[in-house]
Amino acid sequence: MMKIKDSMLLGLLLGLVIPVLGVMIFYYSKFAAVDLWQFLQVATKHKVLSPMLSLCAILNLGVFYIFLNKNLYLTARGIILATIIYGVTIVLLKFVL
Repeated sequence: MMKIKDSMLLGLLLGLVIPVLGVMIFYYSKFAAVDLWQFLQVATKHKVLSPMLSLCAILNLGVFYIFLNKNLYLTARGIILATIIYGVTIVLLKFVL
């Protein structure tokens, strides 16, 4: 079995990629007929991009607990850092755009 290295960088990368995958799954399941760029523009215009990112950032919670249970604390810390970055981005999207 492959052993995963305990790395904050790995957690940060996973924490940043997982919500993007959630948005892509949402896009392909509901709006595949629309261009991705147009979908993001409409989501921003109608102020649904920040709630959608909030829901997708929740996916980090599951990944966080997986790494926490495997005692990979640095990786779990990286996932929390990525979630905080998403939180700041969501607040900026909500109140600035």
